[in-house]
Amino acid sequence: MRQVQTPKFPLIAELNDLANCLDRLGNRPLKLIAEKVYRKFNEVKWDTPKWSFVQDNGIIEDKKLLSNPDDTFQFSIANKESKQDFHVHKHIFEIYVSNSKMEISYIRNNKEETIQVSNGVLIVPPEVTHKVKLNGITFVFQAGIKGAKVHKDKEVRTPKF
Repeated sequence: MRQVQTPKFPLIAELNDLANCLDRLGNRPLKLIAEKVYRKFNEVKWDTPKWSFVQDNGIIEDKKLLSNPDDTFQFSIANKESKQDFHVHKHIFEIYVSNSKMEISYIRNNKEETIQVSNGVLIVPPEVTHKVKLNGITFVFQAGIKGAKVHKDKEVRTPKF
């Protein structure tokens, strides 16, 4: 197992800064911890205590990301513009935390069911085909079980009834 290099200081991010950046990303979530930094997504290494992003005329030039090469855990921020298709994770728990309403549609016994939470926590275990609709800023944690990698665990599924 390789040694993950982590900063030797705490990391902070102001909600206003995160929301401002997220608004410019359209329907994509803002990843803060992921398997690697992708320059093609305008990501740069998070190497100072305070998270930040750079924009030019409303376009994201770069945004800080903490790399977790083990890829057993990811952390993102999403909002009402972040859209999902039905999908399933084989070995990943998804945990959504929000002060806003969240709605999950999921497949159970070959039928689509829906649950809403006015604000709070939504936990999606592995092997649940689902999509989540958000209504405000939401923190999304993805964690692998039994050493599973987050990055390649998602499979888009179109329900067939």
